This record gives sequence, C-alpha cells and structure tokens, in this order.
Amino acid sequence: MSFLEAILRIPLTRKQPILYGFMFLFGISSLFTLSSRIDMRQESDLVHQLAESQTEYNKLDDNYRKKVEEVQVLRQQLEALTNDSPTKVLSETQTNSKTVSHNVINLTPFQKNPIDSSDMMRLPSGYDFLPHLLLSPSSINPSFILSKGRTGVSVAFGIPTVKREDQIYVLATLQNLLDGMSQVEKDNTIIIVLIAETNEDYILQITNSIQHDFQPHLDSGLIEVIVPAASFYPDLSKIKTNYLNEPTDRFHWRTKQNLDFAYLMMYSHTKSKYYVQLEDDILAIPNFATIMVKAAHEETATKESWVVIDFCNLGFIGKLFKSVDLPQFAQFLLMFHTAKPVDWLLHYFISTLVCHLEKDHDSEFGKVALYFPHKNPDASVYSEAIGYKRHTLQQVYTGKNFFWSLQSQYMDHMWFVFKEPLIIKRYLFRSGNAEHPSYIFCNTSVEVLPKNPLPESERLPRTDDGYIVVGAFNSKGVAEGTLGRRYGLIRELRLTIYGDYNHVVILSEIHIEPENSS
Repeated sequence: MSFLEAILRIPLTRKQPILYGFMFLFGISSLFTLSSRIDMRQESDLVHQLAESQTEYNKLDDNYRKKVEEVQVLRQQLEALTNDSPTKVLSETQTNSKTVSHNVINLTPFQKNPIDSSDMMRLPSGYDFLPHLLLSPSSINPSFILSKGRTGVSVAFGIPTVKREDQIYVLATLQNLLDGMSQVEKDNTIIIVLIAETNEDYILQITNSIQHDFQPHLDSGLIEVIVPAASFYPDLSKIKTNYLNEPTDRFHWRTKQNLDFAYLMMYSHTKSKYYVQLEDDILAIPNFATIMVKAAHEETATKESWVVIDFCNLGFIGKLFKSVDLPQFAQFLLMFHTAKPVDWLLHYFISTLVCHLEKDHDSEFGKVALYFPHKNPDASVYSEAIGYKRHTLQQVYTGKNFFWSLQSQYMDHMWFVFKEPLIIKRYLFRSGNAEHPSYIFCNTSVEVLPKNPLPESERLPRTDDGYIVVGAFNSKGVAEGTLGRRYGLIRELRLTIYGDYNHVVILSEIHIEPENSS
C-alpha cells in the first residue's frame, strides 16, 4: 500500500489534518529550498560584485601608474629644457622669499651635479630588450588593423596565427568559438586575431577570409584583426644568444613566438578585465567564456592575489590573466625572448612571484603527465632515431617514460616487431607533451607488415619493401586509426620519417590494442 493510499483510507475526520500536515511540511520544505536558492543567488551576486570591484580597482591603479609615469617623463623633459633642476629652482625661490624662516635661509642651496643626471639614471624600457626599435619607434604600432574599438568587456581572447603549409586553422577556430558563445557572451567579449606574418599576400588572404566569413562580428566589434609591422621584429639571423643550443630554425621560431605573444598582450591589455591566451587550432566547450569569467571572479573574490588560471594543461593554451598584469608579463617575455620557450617563461614568472626558495616549486603547481602508459603487446623495439639518455623508444612503449630524440633524419625508422603476430584493432601514437607541445612528429607515416601478403586486389598504398601505409601523424602530432581483420595478422608495425627534423621530437604515448583485448 502506498503512502497516498494509506491517507485516503483514513476516515474523513482524520484525513484532513494529515493532508494539511503533509501540505504544511511540503510548504516548509519548499520555503527552505526557495530560501536556499535565494541565499546561493545572493552569494553568487556578492562574489561577482567583489570581483568587479577588485578588477575595477586594479584597472584604476594601472591607469594611475601610467599617468604618474607620463608626468615623470614630462618632468624630465622640462628639466632638460630649462637645464635647472626643480630642486634648485625651489631652493632659490625660498631663499628670496621674505616669509622664509631664518633656519631655511641659512641652508646651503642644493648644487646641481655638473654631470647631467638625466643621462645617469633612467628606468629600463622595451628598447633595452629590442634596441632595433630605437631606429623606428613607430614600429610598435600595427601595420594593419580591423577594429571597432570595443573596450570594457569582461574577457579578451588572444589568438596568434602564422602560416602553415597544409591549411588555415584560424577560420575553423573562430567558428568554433562563436558557436560555443551565447549572444550575451558575444556582447561581453572580444576576440583578437594576431596575424604574425610579414608576407603581404598571406596577410591579405587571411584578412579577406575573415572578412568574408565573419563580417557581422567584425562590424559588432567582437572580432579584431591586427598585424605587427615587419620592422617590429629584429633580424633573427643576428641573434647569437642560443642558450639551449637548439637548431637554428627552432631557436628562431620560438624566439619570434615570444615576441608575438608579448605584442598581442601589449595590444590587448586595455580592452578587458581578463585576458585568455589561445592558439589558432583549438576547440572550446559551450559557454566557455562564462565558465572562465566565473572562475576568475571567484578567485578574485576569495584570494588576495593570483597570477594565472590554467584551463588547459598543454603549453601556453587556455591561460587566463588579469589584464592589468599583462604589461608585467609582456615585459618579462621581452626580457627573455631569446632565452626560453614561452611555457617555460610562464613557469619561471609564476614561481618567481609565488614560490619560496625553500619549497619545491613543482608542488606549487601540481604534476602534469608527460607520458601516458599502456600495456602494449610483447614486442621487440628498434629505432634509428636515437633516444636521449633514458628517454628511449622502449621506455615509451612499455609505459615507463617518453621517447625524446634530439635529431631525426629523413627515412629514419622505428620498428615494433611483435612476439606473436596479431590483429590490431586500434593504434594510437601521440607526440609532444605538456611541457613541450611543439616537439611533435610530422611527415611521418604508420606502416604495417602482415604475416601473409595481402592480394593485389586490395588497393592499399605500399612501400618498396612491402609495408602497407595505414596512417600518418596529423598537424597536432597524433596518429591514430583502426585496422581490424582486413589486414590479417600483423607481424610488424613501423613508423617512417619522411623529413629531416632539425629540432627535438617527443613521443609521449603508444597504444596498440589487439582485437581480442577487453
């Protein structure tokens, strides 16, 4: 018998009080639920207001410091024009005044140093780190800009893009971001695309494509496009301070990347309360903007200070900063743009601000997985691409470490010879890792050697030595696919490199799944 049936079987004189009592209890419960929801909403509103107040204070403080700096510059210029220090002028005025006390009159006036002090003391600036800009100070300004001047929004998303050989990723990324945003989010957001190239034909191609696909969002001010002047970049061939002894092209690439990020931050920091660093080939979840801003508000309201909120464990993607902090980090990037990759510099920047010397820095941020272990089939592993120290191909295959090759050459092979031939259900090879997301394989194929030759009627791409090409690494450094019974029992799997890598490559995950695995 149900609870309701039991109530209905009670005589009328007794039924009504019980029903009323049930309704009363339900009403009290509803009131508590409603009260709880109101309290939660009030708490959320309070957190939002506290965060808004804090960010507004930070913005005003930043503007104040800029005005003070401008006043100091004007003061120095005035001092240089008059060739007299304000201190001396003030002293002489006091000495000649009839209202000055006897003690002050007897003071010896401050004597100006015969050496011009303006040439002795000055604050360091970006010109110290990019001295070539002294030849053309206007080089800091964009050479091309599409902007409606939107400011005052909650968050700005910075997307640098460079020319790639295979396709243009930034268009798909922009569409993905827009698809994941509500209209309210679009009205309170700005997306800034930095075309970090100097080739005018390519710049024109990208800008025309963005205008063609996203003109309404350009008109609303949601999307902006900027291009640095070619003269903003130094002559990379003249930079010799390669601290990591990297291959030249790798060194030049990541040095320029640091300058790209710094430029984007310098341009963006007055646009919004928060800034998020993205790349041109990412995918975002729905309502990502609201999620990020809410997290930033909560951190701002509950902590005295914070440096960065990390929404992605890969490289320099998904890092959220307070916009008022961008000039400091941008200057840090400019100071060390030749020294280290940007993700390393971010780590050092954070540890410098928040870590004590006696503490283990890693414990401050948590550990990030640098390789992903799997139980792979028994196999003998060989490689012509030599692993660095303990970072061998055998180690990544057995799930003990990642494979790290300092230099790989054209037609280098990596073999996996299985103890027992097997049907491969699925394979996965992932290159790069969280600390080195750019150390990836490209121009590299995945090949298999069946135990029994497949008939020629199976029109499959084959190598001269009889291997069947079943896949290749994509632009993100991942190769994955399914095989199944079509290929029969596989005796060997092989990776073949079809390009010379003058930079480090990392293989962080290998997963070969037999068909009979659970």
